[in-house]
Amino acid sequence: MKKLFAVILAVTMLFLVSACNIKDVTKMASVGDESIGKGEFNFYLMQAKSQATNAASQSGSSITTDSDWNTVMIEGVTAAEYAKNLAKDTVKKTLVLKAKAIADGATLTEEDLESVKTQKTSLIEQLGGRYSYEQVMAENGFTLEDVENIIKSEILAQKTIEKYFSEDAEVSDEEVQAKLKEDYVFAKHILISSTPKEDEAEAVEETAEKDGEADEEQSKADAENAEKAEEENTEADADALKEEAKKKATDLIAQLNGGADFDTLMKANSADVDSEGNLNGTNGYLFTKGEMVEEFEKAAFDLKEGEITKEPVETTYGYHIIKRLPLPTSGEEYDSAIEKIKSTISSDKVDETIDKWAEELGFSFNDKAIDKIKL
Repeated sequence: MKKLFAVILAVTMLFLVSACNIKDVTKMASVGDESIGKGEFNFYLMQAKSQATNAASQSGSSITTDSDWNTVMIEGVTAAEYAKNLAKDTVKKTLVLKAKAIADGATLTEEDLESVKTQKTSLIEQLGGRYSYEQVMAENGFTLEDVENIIKSEILAQKTIEKYFSEDAEVSDEEVQAKLKEDYVFAKHILISSTPKEDEAEAVEETAEKDGEADEEQSKADAENAEKAEEENTEADADALKEEAKKKATDLIAQLNGGADFDTLMKANSADVDSEGNLNGTNGYLFTKGEMVEEFEKAAFDLKEGEITKEPVETTYGYHIIKRLPLPTSGEEYDSAIEKIKSTISSDKVDETIDKWAEELGFSFNDKAIDKIKL
């Protein structure tokens, strides 16, 4: 089984997200005599915020301001809740596995301690060297001691993983196939774009620039009116393009219902192409939840094998006509999915064991302190 925890080697990108400025010794989670403070929790929360930002972008949203954390929704919760839940999950796993290692008598070896020093040095270099790393960490709510504690905790946690969970955790073919059938969809689609083509967009931009030059010669009121009219025209053009795309997608569905071949219409009409104009997904896409934009995912999962969406499915990319296919039994996508499923099942088994240990060892969160954190 692969390492559950990646010991800190490269963390620079984590500091590009705004910090929570947590700097005190409040215990955020405890198990027996082991605990983590706010600085350590803040580090895991930073990782989680990065993951939340990526998850939001996959569903067509973006997190660019502080207020977005409380308005953008990810899997039914706010982005802030999503990030906190991810951080809590990592904290629980790390702390319980560390506590289990200590209970089993595991200690940090000289080699482990050398690894801690190496990773600290690497981190300092990434943050600009000895003259700037303290400032960067202070601004982001960390100390070097927090980072050192995290590295040590994850090394001990990994010792538990290696002791109790084999490299190739046993996952039966029956388990894999059952999860494939339950959690995956195989589908192809015809995409009718509702956004201007690149050359059309450039033409609109060029016209806007010329209008801007003309506006400089007008009065302030005239300039504002011109700008407002331009915005209205742009919105009207976008609405007209969307309506045209939806009508085309509806017409194609009617053709399919009349017996037209899906692949033929896909090759002739789909805008899902690569940079060289080659059609993507000609054999279909094999995916599970969270890998496609939300509207596309829901529509595909709602279909039965062989069915085609009765109405065009709108996403930020345009309008989709989706056909659900029987699950494949071979191919690159199939092999990739099988590996993901095996890893997921193995991780689920690890999680079940960690939950059992957490209960036995008396793990708990300081939810009052965690709830006070503002993203």
